[in-house]
Amino acid sequence: MIIAKGISKEFINSTEPNEYWLDEVEIRAYLSTSPDYISRKVGPRIAYFHINSETEIYLDVFFGRIKIYYGPKITDVILNELQKVADRLGAKIFKFNYEEYPIEKIRAAQEKMAKLDAIRGQEFHKESFGVNNMWISFEASREEVLRYFDKEQNIVLEGAKYPWEKAISMMYNGEGIFVYGYKKWTFLAGIKTEVLFGCPPSGEAKSEQCHVSKLLEWGKRFNELQFYQHYDRSTFFNAFYRIHAKEIVYGEYETESYQTTYGTKPDGIIKMPGNEACHAAGVWSIDPDTLRFEPELKNAKAWIMNIP
Repeated sequence: MIIAKGISKEFINSTEPNEYWLDEVEIRAYLSTSPDYISRKVGPRIAYFHINSETEIYLDVFFGRIKIYYGPKITDVILNELQKVADRLGAKIFKFNYEEYPIEKIRAAQEKMAKLDAIRGQEFHKESFGVNNMWISFEASREEVLRYFDKEQNIVLEGAKYPWEKAISMMYNGEGIFVYGYKKWTFLAGIKTEVLFGCPPSGEAKSEQCHVSKLLEWGKRFNELQFYQHYDRSTFFNAFYRIHAKEIVYGEYETESYQTTYGTKPDGIIKMPGNEACHAAGVWSIDPDTLRFEPELKNAKAWIMNIP
């Protein structure tokens, strides 16, 4: 398999930088400083080995991509580890036949590993912002998102940083919008996120259409954003939308009394073990529930922001 930004027959045979080329300096800096990898000389190049009781892979970096070698079969552990590398580099995993490795298999492996981590006592946070909640994922930095709402939407978000658990508690208490940046995504979460849409209370259909209208407006500024809602306690409510390149790629809104969809449901969503918002987030960006298991977020702090 290969890790790259994209892949084609021409790319595989190319030794010149192109649109799919990864920054080899960044790759080596990341792998060399990671405690999970050991560098060794293999022929004329340096390869990076990840070996423990459950994993045996090594990564060969050359011509803007990473070629992956592993044991007799691909396992959940290996998929999980490779996706960490791909996520860190803003890349994807591809088969040697130039096809992208099925994202649903990667997400399923991540879910299995997350559950195993929980069993091993590696759950670093009790809750995430994706449980019976609404949230927006922007492919942008926190500063970019806040600046956009301030300068172009006339909505100034102000607040302070709190430890992850405290911020989650405050969000669920309605004390403000939970704001957190992770990898290339910025998340705005909580029931108060509704204020950003400015939709008047006018029934499900009109409210849903108002949400979509706002998402498309924001999509003129952000190349990728997603909106999720999921509640299954006193009432059932499930919705998720993906806006990419100023268009709605797919949207699904479902309650007990009203349903609507936009676009054609992607294979990655169909094949997931359920179509709930968290599963869709796991395919398109990040399932918030998996963040509870990330060691690097053990001491994380998040913002709680409100409109003054």
